[in-house]
Amino acid sequence: MQIDGVYGFHIEREAIPVFTSDFTRWIEQRSTDQAYPGLIEMLGVMAREHGLAEDEVDLVAQMTGTTSETVAREYRRDNTAWAEGQARLVHAGLAGLDAHLDEIARQH
Repeated sequence: MQIDGVYGFHIEREAIPVFTSDFTRWIEQRSTDQAYPGLIEMLGVMAREHGLAEDEVDLVAQMTGTTSETVAREYRRDNTAWAEGQARLVHAGLAGLDAHLDEIARQH
């Protein structure tokens, strides 16, 4: 928890969870422009939810010093890996969940 002073009062604020994915980490590692806090997270959410439009892909390419084709490949690869992980969770029994948790443990 963080405590902020507002008008002489102390208010406890819960930390806001941050969306992270392999794609958002990819952008963070390559971004040449950190001027807009939250922009990377927002782009990651948009990529996961409905994909990125051409102008959004171009923005990420500019931010990362890469090409639009590279950006599209990276967010689609991340979405595919995420969808495969989600598919494992719907398998009958606990075998799918166990495999998913093993994969998470290997990645971290």
